[in-house]
Amino acid sequence: MRQEEAEKEGEFEPVVSVIVPVLNGEATIESLLKSLSEIDYPKEKIEFVIVDGNSMDKTRDIVAKYPAKLLIEKRGGPNAARNTGIKHTSGEIIAFTDSDCIVPKNWISKIAENFKDPKIGCVGGNVKRLD
Repeated sequence: MRQEEAEKEGEFEPVVSVIVPVLNGEATIESLLKSLSEIDYPKEKIEFVIVDGNSMDKTRDIVAKYPAKLLIEKRGGPNAARNTGIKHTSGEIIAFTDSDCIVPKNWISKIAENFKDPKIGCVGGNVKRLD
């Protein structure tokens, strides 16, 4: 089924690339990865790209346990990591989150839903402190 036909029938499910910059995130990255693995969006239409800023802890070992692409970015900073992630993705939609976040199950579905409207170019969401 072509994308236009799918949209008419309400089956708009573009490929979504999720990019996560991380540096020494062993204390929080697993909680994020667990929440990403529970997302209610077709698994074959999600790509997880973790961009490590050359962590010195067990971040990479933790990421290796999950179905995610792990890239190393030595230039430093989350913006360099995000840009590196973008260069290595294939999604029609690119979503960003951080290694100390937990996303809701419908996170990607809600993002994709907004892009049904061709006038939408960017979507932002709520951020709540978990502490």
